[in-house]
Amino acid sequence: PSTNAMCDKTNTISDPDTITPNSCLYGACSPTSNLATLNPLNLRCVHDETFCSATERYLDATAVLGYERTCTCKDILDFPSLIGGCVTNGNASPMLFDSDCPFGEPVCLPDFSPSGAIVYTTGDSDLEYSACDLRCYHENGHLHTVPEGTYKQCAVPAFEWAVASSSPNGSFTAQSVVSTVV
Repeated sequence: PSTNAMCDKTNTISDPDTITPNSCLYGACSPTSNLATLNPLNLRCVHDETFCSATERYLDATAVLGYERTCTCKDILDFPSLIGGCVTNGNASPMLFDSDCPFGEPVCLPDFSPSGAIVYTTGDSDLEYSACDLRCYHENGHLHTVPEGTYKQCAVPAFEWAVASSSPNGSFTAQSVVSTVV
């Protein structure tokens, strides 16, 4: 951890109203394993399953949507609280797990999630990273939403022919691509 960092659990984004949520949807912890009787209002939005206690069941973002709920970055990690930062070769980036900072150094000391995982949920007031700065990971049960209108007038390839060959030592593919506009 950096000796100059201003790390404190009470640090928050200076102006949370200016933060635009990322396009990621997150999962939630359910207080019951009997999903037939689950009240969607009792779901607790979390970054991933490591933030559920031993008595809770993790539901990925798709399952949460099935209960007509959504969890955005503003619903997790005590937003607008700051999260950890990583410095690699003088460049800072947000971090929640050690894997988010493989070649750098965490700015603040780690904490522990309800499941006992090492997490970086204490942030430096000079960096101001929040849950909305984290990447969306399918492996963690997240869903990346694509804003409507993103793919208007995109070129999509139309294949006129293709050739493929393979052997135990390799493969070869050639194709003619004609671009069409949708």
